[in-house]
Amino acid sequence: MLQHPLITAADYCDRKHLLSHISFLSGQLQRAELLLQNASRTMVSDEELARFDPLLAQGHIDRLESSLAQVALLREVELGRSRALEEEVNRLRLERISLIERVDALDSKMATLEAENKQMTNALSSAQLEVERLRLEETSLHRRLTVIDQLQEDGHRYQGLNVIVAPPREANGRQECTKSMDELQMQETLQRISLLVDMLMEPICIAFDAGVVWITETQLHRASLQIQNATVPGYSNDAFGLQTSVEGNYPHGDVDDDTLSPAVMGVEAFSEAQLRNELKVARERCRVAEQQRERMKCLLQEEQKRTEDMAKEQYQQLQQVHEQMVHERQHIMESLVREVEEKMRNAFRDGRLYEKRLREEKLQKRRVSASHSNGGAGFAQQRRAGKLPQGASMGLEVEKQLTAGSRSSSDSTGGAAAGGLVFFSFSANHQNNKPNEEEGKKT
Repeated sequence: MLQHPLITAADYCDRKHLLSHISFLSGQLQRAELLLQNASRTMVSDEELARFDPLLAQGHIDRLESSLAQVALLREVELGRSRALEEEVNRLRLERISLIERVDALDSKMATLEAENKQMTNALSSAQLEVERLRLEETSLHRRLTVIDQLQEDGHRYQGLNVIVAPPREANGRQECTKSMDELQMQETLQRISLLVDMLMEPICIAFDAGVVWITETQLHRASLQIQNATVPGYSNDAFGLQTSVEGNYPHGDVDDDTLSPAVMGVEAFSEAQLRNELKVARERCRVAEQQRERMKCLLQEEQKRTEDMAKEQYQQLQQVHEQMVHERQHIMESLVREVEEKMRNAFRDGRLYEKRLREEKLQKRRVSASHSNGGAGFAQQRRAGKLPQGASMGLEVEKQLTAGSRSSSDSTGGAAAGGLVFFSFSANHQNNKPNEEEGKKT
């Protein structure tokens, strides 16, 4: 039995030559069968069959057996490769399943991120509404604080209230508690009424005092004007004084008038300075509120921009991952389809080669059985008697040369192919020359 520890590229080349030689032999055998089936009479006699050399046939059979052994070894190697490829396909299938699961997980994660983004957008809109509400509350509180400051300038709101400390109540002093509670409620009501009277009557009294002062000063001013008109004859200032008092809407007349008293001018200057200070404070508060509003607006815009950028970046990353997974899935599917097609082609080719080998074995067995049954005895008798024709002796010499050449090159498939070609060409030439010999015998 032949042993082949390693199979190289040269072995694959020899396998190709062997397959081509086997295909050629099968074609020649089919051609010979067709010729035998179409022949109307026997083309080869017992004498011609006696030329068959068993040693040459045995050499051909040995070469074919070695070739079949090489084919079997190659088949085992191919089976091993097919098993490895099947394992690789299974591994790739598992990877594909894991990648599909990963894509599904990423899709679900993308859906959750989109939901979170929507929730964050809703939260941002609600935060904007809350900021607007807080701004309105801040404005209202600012107004209330302004009013409270104005009230505190006139006096604090608890001015005139007397705190009365109640004695500790006894265990069975329910009536005393109720009496003290009624007294406290009555005192609280009286204090509230007095506070309201003070708050309402104080501005009224101030207004009355201001009116009396204005009337008095107006009368004094008119009296002084009349005195001035009396001292300067032929000149009247009634219209000018009336215009000053009416257009300026000022109870004391013109501010720049030298007839005003220093006390009145000092009061007016103090009130003007106080109003200017209040105006400055109000402007400063408005400026601070405007700066706060601008800062909140900038913060809101930055937060919106950051949220939008983050959402866009997450969307781009998810889109890139999705495209990459789709491309990898398509590449894996294409590679699997190519591998399956290649395996199907290899299986089809191996099946055809196996069928050819079976047909060749059947033909070889049929030929060997026919040659041994028909021409063995006649060939031995003619060789003993030495009555072989000239063509037969030439055929034996050629067969001896071929046998020697085939034995010397039994390991190379090229020599086997050449011997097979010469053998079949010689048999074909002999079959073509046989009708000419028969015609010569008849003549």
